[in-house]
Amino acid sequence: MQNAGTVRFMEAPDGLGTEVRVDMEYEPPFGKLGSKLAMMFREEPGQQVQDDLRHFKEVMETGEVLVSDATKQRAGRIRHAPTTNP
Repeated sequence: MQNAGTVRFMEAPDGLGTEVRVDMEYEPPFGKLGSKLAMMFREEPGQQVQDDLRHFKEVMETGEVLVSDATKQRAGRIRHAPTTNP
């Protein structure tokens, strides 16, 4: 699938953290039908970017991706932060 995009990090208003902006363009296989099918399985690129940004935020704020038992049982894109041993 052809795609293009940018990721920008900007200081949030009043110095309250960082804003991350993702702009992405892509042509889904099979057009709108393919996009709708991908959404059903959380494989649509826009959904994946939202999930990845949420995980990125969790890692930056807590050092790990927070995962519930329900999420662990669901097949999909679960990523865990690397662990370090002292």
